[in-house]
Amino acid sequence: MTATAPEPPLVRRLLFWVVVVLLVAGFAVDLSNVTSTIAMPEAGGVGWLFVVLQTAISLVVIALADPLRRQRVVMAVLAFLWGGFAAADFVGYANDSLGSFLTKAGLDSLGAALSAPLNEEVFKLLGVLALLSLTLPRRLTVMDGFALGFLVGAGFDVLENIYYALGAAADVEGSAAEQAAAAMASSVDRLTQGFALHALWTSLAGAGLAFALSRTTARSGAVRRWLAAVALLVAAMLLHALWDLPPLTADGLASALFVDVLYLVTVVATAAAWWWALRSELALLRADALSVGLPAPASVAALWRPSSGRLARRAERDTRDRERSEWSRAREELTGFPEAGERY
Repeated sequence: MTATAPEPPLVRRLLFWVVVVLLVAGFAVDLSNVTSTIAMPEAGGVGWLFVVLQTAISLVVIALADPLRRQRVVMAVLAFLWGGFAAADFVGYANDSLGSFLTKAGLDSLGAALSAPLNEEVFKLLGVLALLSLTLPRRLTVMDGFALGFLVGAGFDVLENIYYALGAAADVEGSAAEQAAAAMASSVDRLTQGFALHALWTSLAGAGLAFALSRTTARSGAVRRWLAAVALLVAAMLLHALWDLPPLTADGLASALFVDVLYLVTVVATAAAWWWALRSELALLRADALSVGLPAPASVAALWRPSSGRLARRAERDTRDRERSEWSRAREELTGFPEAGERY
């Protein structure tokens, strides 16, 4: 008799602790923000106020966009923290190294447009990959990658914004009120111009990654699925690169118009990935409904019914319990001894 090995608790998985250690290390690197806040309390207060505001808006957006909300809370928290304390901090060293190389190669003006998309999108996606690897494989959908990618990117956004706010304040050689005004101007600008760009880019790449990983047991079409994942990552990098391209980020009406059009293209691309993710959730919910003898939902709109979320989360728990039960029975048949009880 064969049975799928049950998913072990997170605290018993090495990958979980690797993520935690990297987050702690990233937080240690980020202590400079705390120091700057203490040195400039007024400006720091303004910057962190906008961190809270943007975090709240981002959480509301993804909560509305992901109606079933199957991801465990701990995964959502780890995703947000990865973007803020792992990706946002460690990527600085990678950007500096690549930027130095580009300067020596005579490409200094293109440094940000080349190094930031490559390093930042890869570092963010590594967090999404780690968290997708910690989810229940049988129930992995495109929405898992989209939602976790959005949260990783949102964490990156808010921590990057506080860096910019404190940096703008530090550049002002004036009173505390003037420093606070500089931090306010920087925060408002980054909140209103290109809101949640990192979240949008990473949700694109995350959706593609989940699409590839969710069907690893099926051999047919594997190349096509991974090509789709790579294509979405490249698309996120390209959109990021265009945003940082020097001639297009300069002041002027033409540049402002291009930035607005580019942001609209990013939103439309993310909306398309979101619809794709919703269709994957609908397919999962239909399977859940049929497994318990309920009518299959007819459209995506059914995902927002409270009963749909309860059904999906119950199926999540039942899958874990079933794997545990099957594994225990198989072990007892092979050894003659029941497995000791264990809570999940």
